[in-house]
Amino acid sequence: MEPFKMPQRNTTMFLILSDTPAGNWTPPNTSVDVAIHCGELTQHSTLNEFKHAIRMMSKINADLKLVIAGDHDWTLDNTTGIYRKRLVEARVHGVSEAAFIKQFGAWGEARRLLFDAARAGIAFLDEGRHSFHLSNGAHLELWASPYTPSTCPHLPDGGFRHHADRGHPYSIGDDVNVVVTHSPRKGVLDRTSTGTHAGGGGLFQALEQAHPRMHCFGYVREGWGAHLLDWRDDRSSRNVPCAVTAVGYDKHQSYAIESLETLTPLPSDKEETRLQKKARNKHYDERNFVYREQPVVLGEETLFVNAAVKASQSGSRSQVPWVVDIELSTMCGLP
Repeated sequence: MEPFKMPQRNTTMFLILSDTPAGNWTPPNTSVDVAIHCGELTQHSTLNEFKHAIRMMSKINADLKLVIAGDHDWTLDNTTGIYRKRLVEARVHGVSEAAFIKQFGAWGEARRLLFDAARAGIAFLDEGRHSFHLSNGAHLELWASPYTPSTCPHLPDGGFRHHADRGHPYSIGDDVNVVVTHSPRKGVLDRTSTGTHAGGGGLFQALEQAHPRMHCFGYVREGWGAHLLDWRDDRSSRNVPCAVTAVGYDKHQSYAIESLETLTPLPSDKEETRLQKKARNKHYDERNFVYREQPVVLGEETLFVNAAVKASQSGSRSQVPWVVDIELSTMCGLP
């Protein structure tokens, strides 16, 4: 009998970005293995916006480019009936069907644009699990979802929306390396300008069970940043995970890597702190990304990345994409 061989691991570099509706972002001048766009490719979901987004994604130097939809990308939604709803609303306001189709495309046309972008190395992902064999020899198991929670009683109020109080079945499963959603999970990098948490509670529970190496997302632009979280083993003391009980906030094991809060100068900052923040801001802006290379401990830690590039308010500091290293197995079916 042949001796058991431990799976080899391959460090894979990811570029992560999200929320680029203005279309005036500049791709980082760096080479990566995988580029991931976490949704909101457009502001109004027009065909011209999608064409521009595809051109911009094509400029990224990556062997594999993955894209999911966001709530603004409603013409990509073929599940909630929002296309029909918007068409009816347009007619009520005196817009002809021909004019509507000229701007937004016929039903399914925007999706065909994204699927046709495969010729440019861009893979458009619907909700579910996806497997990729990378050119560096690594194997990537990824789960994606464009859905975001909504408190609006009259859905759909955007693309891929679900009632926040009813939840959504985030069926991530086992042995997934990377989770890509448009929505954050509840409690991490999801605090809005009003102080509320806009992330999905059901998503939190699914991630607590799956323990992926990385969860990347966008949607809440004020939440830009990255956190490394460890997961406790004492699950017998709770039935439903929550942001307090399921995550260990030990400062040595769970911490904010960078965020708008850690980069924004405060009146109470000492001069040394103020200069450090200024230097980091300048470095990130010049580089056009934040690089995080420390490996994630398999099964014990998850790197959470909010990569919303568009600033939440006019005049806010620029929010750049993230570049991170994740160790992946070179053997299919192993974590």
